[in-house]
Amino acid sequence: MSTAADTPSHHPAGAPRADPAEKTPLEIAAERAAFLAQQLGTALRVRRAELRLTQTELGARVGISQRQVSVLEGGRASSASLEIWVRAAVGSGVRLAAFMEGASGASEPRDTHHLAGQNVCIATSRPGGWEGTPEYLLPGDPFPRSIDVLLTRITRKEIAVIEVWDLITDGGAAMRSLERKVATVRDRHGDEWRVQGVFIIRATRRNRDLVAKFREVFAGRFPASAMAWLEALRNPDAPMPDAPGLLWVDLDGTRLLPSRLRQGR
Repeated sequence: MSTAADTPSHHPAGAPRADPAEKTPLEIAAERAAFLAQQLGTALRVRRAELRLTQTELGARVGISQRQVSVLEGGRASSASLEIWVRAAVGSGVRLAAFMEGASGASEPRDTHHLAGQNVCIATSRPGGWEGTPEYLLPGDPFPRSIDVLLTRITRKEIAVIEVWDLITDGGAAMRSLERKVATVRDRHGDEWRVQGVFIIRATRRNRDLVAKFREVFAGRFPASAMAWLEALRNPDAPMPDAPGLLWVDLDGTRLLPSRLRQGR
């Protein structure tokens, strides 16, 4: 760590500052750079999470290492070159200016709606005897994946793999991802546990229209009754359905609603 003696001074040798507590322009600049790096790092981390990329995958897009991405996201890159920050932004599919505009510490997290979906899932299922673990990491994978919420009901040897979606950009990929995560959890817990998956989608008009347009696809992939899933989450005596299900979370993020796929919505 540098000391006052290590810091360059523009004062003549031996001449004291007018105010010993006054910061030099270099000190002010360093503080501002550290603050900006912290904000940009948070914005980068949130954007990467939205894209569901690992640090390694993001870095590979633009030729920077996983360690560099980690340093950027950790807010420890106040001295990083402008080119590195631009590369990170390009890898995230946005301009650097968008990071700067969206990095205000006074605004809510960009994943507020996602957090709300996780929160209402855990709160709704608690009376049903479920223990909820958000962002459950699946260890041992070359590219670590996480489950949005892993619900475990020990009394019935049941596990629900929950994926929360605010915006579906690739429905097929999302369904395959859930299926792979369910299969991984089944393999690791053995035959004595029952494991199923659930999609929880934010009930925006766009998402509702998308599901309605491809109703047969979603109904085929999530054939279980949404009402049965809600009952299983809320009631400790209600068994978990034997098939995947789809639920809505309302726009306020306070309630889970049945999807009613067989009725078009």
